[in-house]
Amino acid sequence: MSLLILILPLVSFLITSVMSYYVFKNNNKVLNFLSWLTSILLLGVSFVTAFFMLLQVVKSENPIVVHLFDWFTSGNIYINLSVYFDVLTLVMSTLVCFISLLVHIYSYFYMSRDENLARFLSYLSLFTCSMIFLVTSSNLMQMFIGWEAISFCSYLLIVFWHNEDEPVRASTKTFIINRFADIAFILAMFTTLSLFGSLNFVDIFKSLPTLASKTFSVLDFEIPLINLICILFTIAAFTKSAQIGFHIWLPEAMEAPTPVSALLHAATMVTAGIFLIVKLSPLFEIYNFSANIILVVSGFTALYSAIVACKQNDIKKIIAYSTISQLSYMFLAIGVGSYNAAVFHLVNHAFFKALLFLSAGAIIHFMSGEQNVKKMGNLWRKMPVVYVCMWIASLALIGFPGFSGYYSKELILDLLHNNSDNGYVLFAYYCAIAGIFFTTFYSLRLILYVFHGKEEEKQIYHHNSLGMSFILVILAVLSVLSGKFLFENFVGENVISFWKNSIFIADEVNHNETETNVGLYSLIIIACSTIIAYILYIRDRSFVNKLASTFPLLNNFLFKGMYIDWIYDVLMVRFFRFFSKSLGKFDDKVLDQYGPNTVAGLTFRLSKLFNKTQNGYLNVYAIVMLVGFLMLLTYCFIIFRV
Repeated sequence: MSLLILILPLVSFLITSVMSYYVFKNNNKVLNFLSWLTSILLLGVSFVTAFFMLLQVVKSENPIVVHLFDWFTSGNIYINLSVYFDVLTLVMSTLVCFISLLVHIYSYFYMSRDENLARFLSYLSLFTCSMIFLVTSSNLMQMFIGWEAISFCSYLLIVFWHNEDEPVRASTKTFIINRFADIAFILAMFTTLSLFGSLNFVDIFKSLPTLASKTFSVLDFEIPLINLICILFTIAAFTKSAQIGFHIWLPEAMEAPTPVSALLHAATMVTAGIFLIVKLSPLFEIYNFSANIILVVSGFTALYSAIVACKQNDIKKIIAYSTISQLSYMFLAIGVGSYNAAVFHLVNHAFFKALLFLSAGAIIHFMSGEQNVKKMGNLWRKMPVVYVCMWIASLALIGFPGFSGYYSKELILDLLHNNSDNGYVLFAYYCAIAGIFFTTFYSLRLILYVFHGKEEEKQIYHHNSLGMSFILVILAVLSVLSGKFLFENFVGENVISFWKNSIFIADEVNHNETETNVGLYSLIIIACSTIIAYILYIRDRSFVNKLASTFPLLNNFLFKGMYIDWIYDVLMVRFFRFFSKSLGKFDDKVLDQYGPNTVAGLTFRLSKLFNKTQNGYLNVYAIVMLVGFLMLLTYCFIIFRV
């Protein structure tokens, strides 16, 4: 029964793939509807199964392990394929299935005019299956297969509209950048194998107390192997979860259809890095070196991405940068050792981020594909449901009291504040607090541009269906209630009994008893940001244009993402392109010219010379044979005499 969680999305992929083939061959639009109906039924059963299994495992003491088959054995190394269900795994599986189910339902109404809907649904189902395979893995090798599979599926979904240039370029960039995550993961996996002699999570955690102190020498420095493993896994997680330096693929991934963005940002691709570290939390708690790296990098990322989002005009890119920022808050919770708080924010974020993207999709659909917020305006009368949903999602994103984001985000800020005697934590705390200001600003800027801006003339509108609005309402309710209802189990009084041994729990955190003024600071910052946004985009909109014209370099600096992409292009892309072209010319003009080409030319000229001896006259051939025979006799005579 438990395998249904994994098998049904795979079955959905297979069935919809076959249907997409017949849609392509026969142009049968009815099969698009049947593939949609099939996928939501199968994913619905998968979600219900995951949810009830979660309730069962929470009540029991032991996880559920389903052994599929033995993969291979080499010496003492044994790798099997097993599906492992503990509380953490089932929380993630339930979330993935639920968000995927909503996205599948939404996709039919959003892409009903697309003749390749069945193919799109098959990719979504495979994406869901790959993520579930990743989170239910019992060992690192199995997890790596899921890790690779979600990258492959993201490529397929981003390049879905492959007839256009931008999706092809964006998918290639995404695929290449994520290879850094794969390299780091492989190196970490091999290092783990060399230290523990196993890749199974149960074996690793069991051997951890006895092997934690093992070191290796570099330039007379003794470095713990656990530190190296954690650093490599951190790099892999940073790349997958788009932290600064590895983030450049995520805004580009917005070339995919909007439902893909909702699934990718809410429950699959970008959350894989968070899940990886939370799953390996006992390793990360041995030494704090990797935690300090996480605090510095993610603290800066939270601030950077929030600032850059303030100058973006593409509605999907604004939300994409907000994802980068929110993922940083999850990493900050990990940096202070509160892995359950990271998962708590991950779950809350999934609901309001899916709501943001699907609301944006409704706006784009209504605006006939327009994504520039400056070309929208006065939509609050035309789209009242989307307007309310966008406000709910934005308030949850900001962390306004009463919404889901408040419970998890304020908890993370409290944890940072309570551990601020550490310099790394203090830096992360200030970055996180400053990030609230810019998060509020870009969220309000988006709403004011889209719903209260000046309406463009001659706009063509396509009314949204009730099906899209229904999905938005479900996510809106969860964006309000999830934080309050999940608080006690995820981070409150029931935290130990809920999570059991699925993740490392340092201390039992009760948010209600945390005596800090962080909540008050946050409200003051939100209020200040709101006032500034109101002045700039309601009272005097011309002032924004004056600022942009007065500080054009700063304006372009922020719009271009602080030129990080350009720096990579100059230092890496252009350099290697020049280097490869130089090597190509050297190979062509020097190696080929004076190597194979010279030998080939000499052989050709000699062959032409000897070709003249082949004239067809027997007397000439007889003379040549006689001369050759005499030369052979002379050679033998000389050898004999010697």
